[in-house]
Amino acid sequence: MKVGTASPHFYCKTMEVKLIENIVNEHFRDSEKFLVNVNVRPSNKIEIFIDSDDKITLDDCIELSQHIEAQLDRDKEDFELMVSSAGITSPILLTRQFKKLIGQKLTVVGKDGGKFTGILKDATDEGITITQQTLSKVKKGMTAKVKSEEDIHFTKDDYVTAKLFIDIN
Repeated sequence: MKVGTASPHFYCKTMEVKLIENIVNEHFRDSEKFLVNVNVRPSNKIEIFIDSDDKITLDDCIELSQHIEAQLDRDKEDFELMVSSAGITSPILLTRQFKKLIGQKLTVVGKDGGKFTGILKDATDEGITITQQTLSKVKKGMTAKVKSEEDIHFTKDDYVTAKLFIDIN
């Protein structure tokens, strides 16, 4: 979901990521919603990605966008604002996101370029553990059975990206 307001682009050094993070975190205090990431582009385009322990609605994005607009002074600096939920194709960045996905299938790309797909078993501030399954070979029309399972642990320094696995078959 995206909500935004378009404005002419120019770079303003005073537009700080920390300021935006503080505004968002203040708005979400005592809420199941949380900030995932803030990007401020040189053109003063502010991109905010949010998530929730439950769900994010369009109204959540609109409400946050209005809250941010009320906190910033357009007379001092012009900006474009985009508030969006962290989509299912977005990388998983925070431990809080991983924790809500325990039991779901993820694809993790290691720093060595290896690609691993498995069920998210555990998530801590130190890293994640997925259970990778090897399936038995089957004839057409039969269902594969789990042949073996292996837990693979990744520290935060071991992987480049982790995303929810989307099976398009």
